[in-house]
Amino acid sequence: MNAALRRLAGPALAAGAVLAVGAAAWPYTVDDAYIVARYGRRLAAGLGWTFVDGPATDGVTGPLWVLPAWLGAATGLGAPLVQKALGLAAAALGAGLVVARARGPEGARDGAVRLGAGLLVGLQSTLGVWGQAGLETGAAVLAAGLAAIGVGVPGRRGDLLLGGAVAALAGLRPEMAPFALVLLLARARPIAWGLAVGGVLAWLAFRLALFGAVLPLSYQAKVGAPGTGLPYVGAGLLLTTGVVGLGLAAVGARRPGRRAWGLAAAAQVGTVALVGGDWMPGARLLAPVLPLYGVLAAEGAAALWAGGRARRALAAVGLLGALALPLIDLVAQLGPVRAAGAARRAARGLAERLGEHESVALVDVGWLTWDQPVDVVDLGGLTDPTIARAPGGHLTKEIPIAYLAEREPEVILLHAAVPPRVDGEGRLETLAGYPVERGLAASGWVRANYRVEDVIRYAEGYHYVWLARRPPGPPGARDARESRRE
Repeated sequence: MNAALRRLAGPALAAGAVLAVGAAAWPYTVDDAYIVARYGRRLAAGLGWTFVDGPATDGVTGPLWVLPAWLGAATGLGAPLVQKALGLAAAALGAGLVVARARGPEGARDGAVRLGAGLLVGLQSTLGVWGQAGLETGAAVLAAGLAAIGVGVPGRRGDLLLGGAVAALAGLRPEMAPFALVLLLARARPIAWGLAVGGVLAWLAFRLALFGAVLPLSYQAKVGAPGTGLPYVGAGLLLTTGVVGLGLAAVGARRPGRRAWGLAAAAQVGTVALVGGDWMPGARLLAPVLPLYGVLAAEGAAALWAGGRARRALAAVGLLGALALPLIDLVAQLGPVRAAGAARRAARGLAERLGEHESVALVDVGWLTWDQPVDVVDLGGLTDPTIARAPGGHLTKEIPIAYLAEREPEVILLHAAVPPRVDGEGRLETLAGYPVERGLAASGWVRANYRVEDVIRYAEGYHYVWLARRPPGPPGARDARESRRE
């Protein structure tokens, strides 16, 4: 019994810590998760794979993750609740399963190594916070972990595990293709390759048949600005590994059977840097490889500890550094994410107010509209092919005014860091918003056809500016007013 408890202590610590952090962060749900929820809700209502009435749109990077949203809507439990619960459970399970594979060098106790790996993994705020945030992050952690485990499992069981997990990853996080390729090359068995390739082709065919393209809209709408990937990865590695943890992981990756894990994790880090990182806070895109890192770092520390006194000191210092920054980051993250959730609950009335109107154009298309019967013009382009393909990167799109005029939203809801200045005719004189919002607010068409009706404080440093359509006037009156002003 004692031996069994020692084997399970590390995995239980990792999974339990992820669950505990996720429970503490539960009030927070990222805005993009509600985009998935709206797709799932409309799918369950028989409206197809759509965000608004019309053709199907590919507004979810990982289409497999629409299934929990659909399940939540179809059962009445609510799409966001099911997304959050399944995501957190998957993150905890993935972390525990990977940590269970940790082993020490000859003469070392596997239980102690697993305990160290469990601590290294359990302190990662990214796993708990983003596991429950409503996106596919937790499912990607589980799929990536199963794929990595499959490399070392002998026989057909390992082939099925690796191939099936890679097929799932293709439907969750397409940018993890290099990660998956490294593992497949390490396994190099026909069954694993057949399942993986078959899964990838199935998802490509799904996208092509439904949307007419194989790449999701997010790759056009969220094009990373040049130079943003390296800072994102640098900050992420600092907070998750303390940097010194990378050295321990490098030692662990040199051990028998661990090279594929190290190379796959490095491939994911490199891919994230190349695609420009992510606009969301934290190290979400690194989450799928954090359990692998924790095991490699723990095994590296154990390998050093098996050496002389100098190596033991190096292992101790490395572990201390690898644990310190993640712990600090964990403590620092929980307060803000809980506050973000509280602010959203307090502003529920704003979403209900939007639901009283026919249409709205805005950037925050998730939580404000997911359960409201309102037509949406997505100014960020995440769910709108026309705006996604417009010039500019994420939140810097140049909105085609002719398209906006055709849609003619009843309300335009803009974001501002501070309350804007408004002239006597309801036109914006200043707007501390995103570039896409500033460009829109300055356009002659918006100034002639909309006026500021309200400024709503959402949170510290975050206000919503409500622009309502002006009442119709004599033909040409709006254009004349705008011409005189300009």
